[in-house]
Amino acid sequence: MAELPHSTETEQALLGSLIEYPNTFVRAEDSGLVPEDFFVGSHQELYRQLLDMNQSGRPIELRTVVAFLNDRKVLTKCGGVDYITDLVDMAISAENSDYYIGVVKQKSTLRKLIEEVRRIENESFDSSHEVGDILDKAEKNILAITRDVKAGDFHSGSEVMSKVQDQINMLQNHQEMTGVRTGYNELDRITYGFQKGDLIIVAARPSVGKTAFALNIATRAACDYGAGVALFSLEMPYLRIGMRILSARANVDSYRIRTGRGLENEDWAKMKIAMKTISESKLFIDDSSTITIREITAKCRKLKAEGKLDLIVIDYLQLIASSGNSRYDNRQVEVSEISRNLKGLAREMDVPVIALSQLSRSVETRSGDKKPILSDLRESGSIEQDADIVMFLHRPDYYNREKNEEEDDRPSDARYEANIIIAKHRNGSIGEISLMFQPNTNAFLPMAVRKDYSES
Repeated sequence: MAELPHSTETEQALLGSLIEYPNTFVRAEDSGLVPEDFFVGSHQELYRQLLDMNQSGRPIELRTVVAFLNDRKVLTKCGGVDYITDLVDMAISAENSDYYIGVVKQKSTLRKLIEEVRRIENESFDSSHEVGDILDKAEKNILAITRDVKAGDFHSGSEVMSKVQDQINMLQNHQEMTGVRTGYNELDRITYGFQKGDLIIVAARPSVGKTAFALNIATRAACDYGAGVALFSLEMPYLRIGMRILSARANVDSYRIRTGRGLENEDWAKMKIAMKTISESKLFIDDSSTITIREITAKCRKLKAEGKLDLIVIDYLQLIASSGNSRYDNRQVEVSEISRNLKGLAREMDVPVIALSQLSRSVETRSGDKKPILSDLRESGSIEQDADIVMFLHRPDYYNREKNEEEDDRPSDARYEANIIIAKHRNGSIGEISLMFQPNTNAFLPMAVRKDYSES
């Protein structure tokens, strides 16, 4: 078997530079160099010890390094005094260290790729592994290698506090959004935009308007704030989605757009403006009627790698297919697994994920105002637990209108109050926001009203 890629001389020269010219540490850390990037075991251990010395503020030179290693009883493990002395003699200048760091990391990347290919080969010969699982793991691992993550699994306290201070200063001085804007000011004020890595559940009974609300957010984020949005519509074909988005954006009656009847010059003028804005946005629609979390993740990874992903919207959670064939006997367990995977998707892609969800019929049988509560989440399982934000969409007119009232009897420009109930907000406040819903355009319009605002 051929020897794995490495360059012992390059590793030696770089380690010597770290001892002789400690400024090399800045370049090494900026490049994300970690002990595992070294091939030779003694080099890995020596670099690990040098990192400890540097982070503790100890002066680094040949004498202090030898004393430090001796105190820790790892001097022999790092090659001994004579070997470390030879490393210093091989040292290159800090200015030239970038090239040597690059070589070490490139060799490390090649070894990781070889290791991954061997793993894929072994699993491919093992009939107990599903093809989909092999592909998913391979794609995830290779993407992780190509990203060349600079940070390790842990972040030091000083690094965390530095980032926290920067965030607080930014908020105090500019009051800027830290997440993806929804286009609804009151909602953005509570959430500061939807945050990276967060799972946001938007739940309602059928026909209340949760799809329209999600489309409004997706379109506003993409068209008004330049966000890259991946929209997965498992229930509605892309052409119908496009018509609904156009109707809301252009404020033109959806019936006229669907049928082509009654469109006037003013309507066409507004639609052309809206079409241009939507066409130039980073809005991507997938209308696969059956799709698994694995397939959603694969498509999102591609957009992420191209720098075109800031928000994921999924309509809706209960329609996502399980990864295996009849893998779950219990639907609640299956939905819970999907929920956990959606949270994992948000973390892996480092973007917010909005997932729509159905509510149980218990809402309609309840007396009073029929406002949803967390226990109404259908097949909830771990949905409530996994979600960072749970929002309910509630329209009083949905329950108050007479049973024999037809939608066509409504005025074409009718508007109805819609309440966005933030029932859970892991990192902030809860409350209730009032919007206006205009059924003929499927548009949710902002109102300068927020009710029952409270700290969680």
